[in-house]
Amino acid sequence: MVKKLTIGMIILCTALPGIVEGKILKIPVNGMVCAFCGQSVKNKFQAEEAVKTVSVEFGDKDKTSGEKKKNIVTLELKDGKDLPPDRIKEILESAGYSVGNTEPK
Repeated sequence: MVKKLTIGMIILCTALPGIVEGKILKIPVNGMVCAFCGQSVKNKFQAEEAVKTVSVEFGDKDKTSGEKKKNIVTLELKDGKDLPPDRIKEILESAGYSVGNTEPK
């Protein structure tokens, strides 16, 4: 039973471009570089019925390594609602951005 649940979670996490934490989705975004970009993405997601709240986080450079961190959009979904990965990708692309790399470096 545990093995099936673990495999199911792995499939879910790899199918979704981001990290799934219950009703919270964290999605890395390419091309989002300024407050105007972030507001555009935020507005697109806020128009979705399934979305309760949206926040945008710009990745600054890591003070130690100098590497740029990912720009992240965090979505909190309404109870009982879902936002499929294809729809997330469609929303980002319609705003002129793309889903970032979710693989660790």
